[in-house]
Amino acid sequence: MTGGLEAWKRVVGADGRDLIEEATSVDPKDVTAVARLRRLAPRDDVEIALELVAARRMARAKFPDRADRLLADRAGVEQASATRVAEHKATRYRALALAQVHDLCCGIGGDAMALASVAEVTGIDVDPVRAWMCGENARCSTACIDVVAAPPPAGADTAFHLDPARRIEGEERRRLHRYEDYRPGPAFIASVRERYRAGSIKLGPGVDLDDVPETDQGELEWIEDAGELVQCVWWTGELARDRGRRRATMLPSGESIVGEPRAVAVIGDGRFDAWLYVPRPAIERARLVHTVADPLALREVIGGLGLLTGPEHHESAWWTSYRVLEVLPWREGRIAQWLRAHDAGEVVVKSRGRAIDANRAARALRGSGATPYTVFGLRSGAKRILAVITAGA
Repeated sequence: MTGGLEAWKRVVGADGRDLIEEATSVDPKDVTAVARLRRLAPRDDVEIALELVAARRMARAKFPDRADRLLADRAGVEQASATRVAEHKATRYRALALAQVHDLCCGIGGDAMALASVAEVTGIDVDPVRAWMCGENARCSTACIDVVAAPPPAGADTAFHLDPARRIEGEERRRLHRYEDYRPGPAFIASVRERYRAGSIKLGPGVDLDDVPETDQGELEWIEDAGELVQCVWWTGELARDRGRRRATMLPSGESIVGEPRAVAVIGDGRFDAWLYVPRPAIERARLVHTVADPLALREVIGGLGLLTGPEHHESAWWTSYRVLEVLPWREGRIAQWLRAHDAGEVVVKSRGRAIDANRAARALRGSGATPYTVFGLRSGAKRILAVITAGA
C-alpha cells in the first residue's frame, strides 16, 4: 500500500485536488513530469496521487459508474468484486431482510457498496487505509481490526461476507491457490460459519475443493462476468438455497443453473462428430456440463479436456458451438496446406492443456484469403496431437 492513512486523507481532501488533477495528465514513467509534480507537493503525496489516478483508470471496467470518484489503490481494485458481481450477490442477502452485514476483510468496499443497499453494513479490515476507503466508497461504518484476534459479535439479525486474502502483498505479488494458504485461514472461516446465521465466502474460482471441508453443508456458486470466470462463492447457513449442490451463473444475463456435480460421459476414441461444443467456464468449473449435455446426447470426445461433440447443432448460452470441417494430425505444414486450399484468412488457434503454443501457431497459419477458421490443437493420448479445423466463433 502506497502511503499511510493521514497522507491519503490529505491528498483526497480539498488541499490535494490540484495535485490529483495534475496527476491525471502525467505518465508515471516520465521522470521529468513526475519531478514537476514533486514541486507541487511532498514525494509521498505525489506517489499517492499517481496511485489513485492509476487505480481509477483500472477501475473503469469493474466500476463504470463510479470509477472517477472511487478511493482505491490498484491492488485494492484488482481484489475487489466488480459492481455487477457484487450486486448479484447482494440480491441473495436482500431476501433475508437482514438488519446488518459484516463485510470481513472488506478491502476498498467492492461488495460493501452493493450490500449497503440491502442492509446496514460494517466494513472491517486490518488495513486502516483500506477500511477508510471502504467507508468512503460504500458510505458505511467501518472498523480497523484484526478479525482473527478480535472477531466482531454476530447478532441474530447479522450475516457476514468474507473475502480472505488470496495474494501475498509486496514487490512481487503472488496469488495463493491453496485453501490452507488463505488469510484468514481455514480455522477462522470455520468459526465464522458457526457464529453467523448466514453468510458467503469469496473463494478463488480455481480453488481445489478437495482442500475445502464441509462444502456439502453449503452451496457453491461459480460466477462468470462477461465471459471471465471471476469468483466461486461459498454460501452458508440460510443463504445456501441449494445445500450440497453447485450453481453456475453467467453475468450480465443472470442465467443460472444448479445441480449435482459429475462428469460427462466420454466417447474416448478421439472421433469428432459434426459439431464441437466448448462449455462456458462457470458451468465447466462447477462440473455441471452434464445438466445441459446429457439431454442432447452430447459426449466428451477426449477425457479431461471438457470439449463436447455431437452430430447435430444445438444453440445454448452455456457453450460456444463450432462446425467441424476436418480433423488432422498436428503437422503445421499439412494444416497450412488445407487452410490455403480453403481460402483461409484469419486463423484463431485454441488449445487445452498447453498441447501447443496457440499464439505462435496462429501467426504461422494465418492466410491471405477471406475465410476465417478456428483450429483446435488437442492432445489425444500421451503423444498424439490433433488439429480440429472448424468454422464458428
